[in-house]
Amino acid sequence: MKLITMKKPLLLVCFIILSVNTFSQITFEKSYFVDDSGVKTECLIKNMDWKDSPTDFKYKLSENDIPKTVSINTVK
Repeated sequence: MKLITMKKPLLLVCFIILSVNTFSQITFEKSYFVDDSGVKTECLIKNMDWKDSPTDFKYKLSENDIPKTVSINTVK
């Protein structure tokens, strides 16, 4: 009977450990983009781990800045 009651806490601990590893935070990474007029903009681009080519992306000029969205049609 004691074996059955020990399985529940062990199962709970395993579930919690696995759940923590599955959550990840999307971050802004230091990068740059070049617009159609050739101007290079140093910024922080939001890394969305795209599977396919994005149609737009978000960037910030500094860590405390408000994110802006730019279409890939306006950048090289």
